[in-house]
Amino acid sequence: MTPYDTALRADCFATSRKLFDLLLAELADPVTGGLPHAELEIWCEQRGRRPVRQLLQDHLDLRADREEARLTAAHPPGRLEKGHHRLLATVVGTVMVRRCALRAPGRRNQYPADEALALPVGRHSHGLARL
Repeated sequence: MTPYDTALRADCFATSRKLFDLLLAELADPVTGGLPHAELEIWCEQRGRRPVRQLLQDHLDLRADREEARLTAAHPPGRLEKGHHRLLATVVGTVMVRRCALRAPGRRNQYPADEALALPVGRHSHGLARL
């Protein structure tokens, strides 16, 4: 039987929703309504990155919660180490990738999340590296 996914019940995207709602309110404001197109375009590009970065972060956090639950059920205590993370610079800003480490005596830690996400070795995402 598949375990019930409780992560979505708490609305893991609540912060993203709040940021998007704030963005909508700012766009509806009369001050923003008076901006010429060129300034409005710059404003949208700059202000739009924050909710999109938060969406990416919320998604990564959801994946981390799911990974932790899955690996906890599949590995004996002492082999799984929770609480690892790494920063990842992306085209929408820096995010934190939380992950679990699989440990074995005499071996390097394995990070299943890095493999599942196909993360690069360095700090820069593939998209940022392309730029």
